[in-house]
Amino acid sequence: MPSIADKPAVIETEDIRARPIFTIAAVILVLLLAFLIGGFWFAGHFPASQATSSFSQVDQAATQNIPPLGPFTQEQLAQYRANKEALLSSYGWKDAQSGVVHIPLEHAMDLIVERGLPTWGSSNSLKTPSDMQREHGAEPQTQKSP
Repeated sequence: MPSIADKPAVIETEDIRARPIFTIAAVILVLLLAFLIGGFWFAGHFPASQATSSFSQVDQAATQNIPPLGPFTQEQLAQYRANKEALLSSYGWKDAQSGVVHIPLEHAMDLIVERGLPTWGSSNSLKTPSDMQREHGAEPQTQKSP
């Protein structure tokens, strides 16, 4: 019986066809080049002045009450965090004209546990604190300007 070593080595050409693989690779390469050329062409049609806004990043951050992005020192970050922590743990007016106040976070959580979440269909959700004080027979307190 003839052994496998006696047979001549033959390369199989029927399992894979190289032409479709090279065709797909060429199409991908052409599309990639077209996207690159189109991107550079598209980017060249807009002046740099349109890419930047009239406000700087710091001005935008100041109007949105958020810290501007950028490198900060540890002291600046600690000061920012201390200010925010003080706001979370103190009482104060958020908007004195409409009677909106802020309360400490812990107290707010205790009130939620005690009273439950407000319901959107409730008529109390549309009343201001002044309206609720009048409803209970007390005169609303006015904010004294300094």
